[in-house]
Amino acid sequence: MLPNYIKTLSSKAEFFIVISLAFGYSIIMSAIIFINYFLSGASYQYSNSDIALVSNIIYQVLILAMIFSFLNARESNITLSNNFNIIKLLGICVILILSYYLFYYLFIIIATWSSSATINQTSNLTATKFSLIPIILFSASNGFFEEIIVVGYVIPVVTERRNSFYALNVSVFIRLLYHLYQGPVAALHIIPMGLVFGLIFIKYKNIWPLIIAHFVLDVIALLQLNT
Repeated sequence: MLPNYIKTLSSKAEFFIVISLAFGYSIIMSAIIFINYFLSGASYQYSNSDIALVSNIIYQVLILAMIFSFLNARESNITLSNNFNIIKLLGICVILILSYYLFYYLFIIIATWSSSATINQTSNLTATKFSLIPIILFSASNGFFEEIIVVGYVIPVVTERRNSFYALNVSVFIRLLYHLYQGPVAALHIIPMGLVFGLIFIKYKNIWPLIIAHFVLDVIALLQLNT
């Protein structure tokens, strides 16, 4: 009964359900932190730990299981095939990582220079001492979770109904929404990152360089918090 009902849902309903499951909570919380910062001027203080990382992994696995089950019931799927050899795969990963840091530091330099002051953060992470294994496991889970949905699902689905340019912008906009908690400057470098990641996917139809690059970026970011 339920699988038959799921099949009758419109493509718009499917899109809304998938994005809400994957990023609904993150988007709402990011918006609250972002708005609160501009209303009160106070940064959101939060702590993290190995337990929190493991909890996030479990959460992402459960959400992905729900999404894949839902799509399977609709006889739909997300392509996970790799059409690259190892050299090309790693080469594009390096390009993505370097592009991310190029845009990140470019925005930081511009923002700092224009304000002549330290960049304020809308949220500050405290109690950040992570163990290596949780860092690696979380980074792998998070990279797969984000890229498989915000790019691997969003771009093909939206392209079928509109075009790849429109799909790219939708993907970037969703990525920006759930990163708003990082603040205006930190979130702005997400835009070029999302564009580069999306363009690579559109060109090569391969999600794995994005997943691997995202994994590396998360590992580096979490290790830096330990220093």
